[in-house]
Amino acid sequence: MHKHGQKQYFRAGATIFRAGDPGKEAYLIDRGCVEISIETDIGKKVLNNLTSGDIFGEMAIIDSSPRSATVTATEETELLVISQDYFLDKVATTDPILKHFLQILLRRLRHVEEVADRRDIHSSHTPGQSRGIIEDVTEFEVGREQVRYVLRMQKDMLEGLKRDEFKLYYQPIVRLATGEIAGFEALIRWENQERGLLQPSTFIGASEETGFIVPLGSWIFETACRATARFQQVVRETNPAMPLPYISINLSYRQFFDDNLTDLIADCISKNNLKPEHVTAEVTETLFISDPITAESFLNRLKKLGIRIAVDDFGTGYASLNYLYRFPLDTLKVDQTFVRALDSNDKSCQIVKALADLARNLGMDVIAEGVCGLQLAQWTKQLGCTYGQGYHFARPLPEEQAIELLASGTHWVIDVPADDEC
Repeated sequence: MHKHGQKQYFRAGATIFRAGDPGKEAYLIDRGCVEISIETDIGKKVLNNLTSGDIFGEMAIIDSSPRSATVTATEETELLVISQDYFLDKVATTDPILKHFLQILLRRLRHVEEVADRRDIHSSHTPGQSRGIIEDVTEFEVGREQVRYVLRMQKDMLEGLKRDEFKLYYQPIVRLATGEIAGFEALIRWENQERGLLQPSTFIGASEETGFIVPLGSWIFETACRATARFQQVVRETNPAMPLPYISINLSYRQFFDDNLTDLIADCISKNNLKPEHVTAEVTETLFISDPITAESFLNRLKKLGIRIAVDDFGTGYASLNYLYRFPLDTLKVDQTFVRALDSNDKSCQIVKALADLARNLGMDVIAEGVCGLQLAQWTKQLGCTYGQGYHFARPLPEEQAIELLASGTHWVIDVPADDEC
């Protein structure tokens, strides 16, 4: 059985599959050209010729039907495999309504493909009918282009992980009471050999959509825990009176379905001689809205490991406040939207203060995100935030620069003038 994302190569004239064969894989043409044909009473009939970027064989992996046509490489061809197991595994995590929707979509998609193969007969329809067919075909082409993009991104990300192109950067989280570094947030970057340094917004969505976030997330945890062990050793050697720094690592909703994740986290903590409380898992509040039952179960398993749990970008979602006591949360990260508006919007001051008071009453810490100036640092301290994070303190740093920052004993003065009120 082929692994998802694996490549296959075919010489010109080679048969990729025949009509009637069982369908276990779909294919994205990475390079080359293929011919799709069927046998009729009068001989072979060519239905289509596909080239780089096209996908074929997708129907069989959705409904397990036999191949309806024969596909032959017409020149040297390189294919990216999309396995049926991968697809069915993703469908298995959906709810029954979405599964039913996929079945309906499949029937509609078959019709649209038939229409796409008959583009040359548009003129035989009435104007209204032609417009409907053109719209169907356009929608189909847009969807196929999105699939191409995601699969190409997956291939590039898999290769990037093998080539060590992914890097972690570390942004200090500062204890506002003392100005010392309390910990770091691990932030992923992709140093792609062709496109340069890529921010998470350009690839995290595709990594979640394809499931690549699971192996990538495992790599992030392992790498971040190793770095944290180094950070703590530097503090022991250069500033033993300073509390050991912790690490904060973002988790994706897709990782919650990885049965091996909690074991991986426990192993990373053990191998690097870290205390569980020195590891924080960051989740977004959209998680609580989309699947509160799964969220509660998974977060409770994490909590049993002894690690801390933070809610990232707090205040930007639409969830009820009841999850603050329903879920085992330790930290609220106030979204930078509120923090950066402190100097221009009185309501933001009241919101940040109310969140800080609420968190403190619930025994939780508060991190102010987006602190980009001394005054914002002073105001967030004055409003009751425990920690601050943002460009005022430091941008995300490579591991060696983060170590240098710790070794230098850097701390920030955040005294609040008596007459300076938010």
